[in-house]
Amino acid sequence: MSIQVDSKWNDIINYIGLKDEHLELLHDQKAFFEKYANEVVIDFYSRVLKNDSLSNIVLEFSTFDRLTKSQIIYFNHLFSRNIDYLYIMFVQKIGSTHFRIGLNPEWFLAGVNVYLDGVYKLCSQLDNGLDIYHAFAKRILFDTEVCLDQYDQLRIQNKII
Repeated sequence: MSIQVDSKWNDIINYIGLKDEHLELLHDQKAFFEKYANEVVIDFYSRVLKNDSLSNIVLEFSTFDRLTKSQIIYFNHLFSRNIDYLYIMFVQKIGSTHFRIGLNPEWFLAGVNVYLDGVYKLCSQLDNGLDIYHAFAKRILFDTEVCLDQYDQLRIQNKII
């Protein structure tokens, strides 16, 4: 279990207040959340598919099955013990993909909220659910920052203002 990132990301992690203890707490509940990953992801995509413009963007580039599998992998990564260079690259790829398909940051943030809702419901089943939810919120907010930074980097590279 550890957070091993460069100073840029370390500053963000410190500001968010994400600590090794949070990662350990999430990892301790990994098996519980993995049981519900499919349910959370299906809820996520059922909301996506209810919005025509959003579903058109997403399904133009992939299939429901492929997206579901990818989201389950990502969801399960949120309960890993480590945040390191490889993890940052994994999350940056997610940001790059969302940028490439034309998903705007507002919809990306709305998707994060869907995950927060799903995990909140699951945490209500756990004795220390509030602590776990707090740790999860910190973790997903860090990932969100990495993704949105990737959006910014790609906008600069593509000279999109």
